[in-house]
Amino acid sequence: MENGCSLCLDTEQKNQLKPKLSFRIHDAAFRGHKTALQLLLDMGVDINEKNSSGTTALLEGVYYNHLSCVKILIERGADATIVTKSRNSVLHRAAWRSSDSEMAKFLLNVVEIRKLVDMKDAFGATPLHYCSLSDSQTPNVRLENAKMLLQVCASLTIGVNYGGTPYEHAKYRERKELAKYLWSQLSPEQQAQEIPLSRD
Repeated sequence: MENGCSLCLDTEQKNQLKPKLSFRIHDAAFRGHKTALQLLLDMGVDINEKNSSGTTALLEGVYYNHLSCVKILIERGADATIVTKSRNSVLHRAAWRSSDSEMAKFLLNVVEIRKLVDMKDAFGATPLHYCSLSDSQTPNVRLENAKMLLQVCASLTIGVNYGGTPYEHAKYRERKELAKYLWSQLSPEQQAQEIPLSRD
């Protein structure tokens, strides 16, 4: 069993092995091993177990962009509203780390997750702010993620603890396409409160 086979164990044996397997669920989600993940869940491992940083297997799966594992966890009833100790939600992680926009697209189709659209992390940043953060994402992925967040009514006016709105964040980090799009979504009154993009 410790090498991965749980099919021949009875209930008592499975219960005895649970403590040894407790954090393997995080490892399976982190590495994208969906078969191991399914076996662990079949054994009754706690789907919402947190590690020392308050991270669940679902948060790990999103962070490392393993959509197949994320789908399994959501289908099996993982609590998608749990956040890390630094208040990162699954949407923060998708906006920051996803290599394409499929992760955010999937997550935003889950009703409970849509309610997290304006959740602030420990620094006051929302998932829309996080669209500006990643250096590994392409401009298209940043833009698509931002569009999807705005489609479910993400706020353009929430400022982080030091005051910057999502537009200001994108402008400061020189995410030109994203900043241009966010500017276009501001009302004239909101634009009057911001410094427009330079023409260069």
